[in-house]
Amino acid sequence: MLFHIQTNVFPFLKKLGRDDAPFAKYMTNAVFIIAKPALLVEAVTIIDEIFEEILKQQLEGQGFQDTQGDLYEFLLSEITTAGKLGQFRTPRAYNSTDV
Repeated sequence: MLFHIQTNVFPFLKKLGRDDAPFAKYMTNAVFIIAKPALLVEAVTIIDEIFEEILKQQLEGQGFQDTQGDLYEFLLSEITTAGKLGQFRTPRAYNSTDV
């Protein structure tokens, strides 16, 4: 899986869309840094678990706002414990009266 992602998927994603599109601009210098197969398997497993949780919450009528909040808090804690600086933007809360 790692070889396939490195040689096929990531290069395809870097060239996705028009050359003048914002995505292409941000991907110009992107580098795929996962070097170990086990780390890629772990990342894919975690992503699968997130989507399973989203589906579970949707079936329970909760949507996926809880998962987004949990993920945001996790990322903040990781940056804090690693001693790195970073910013994550979250969308404003949606209010049905705003429409």
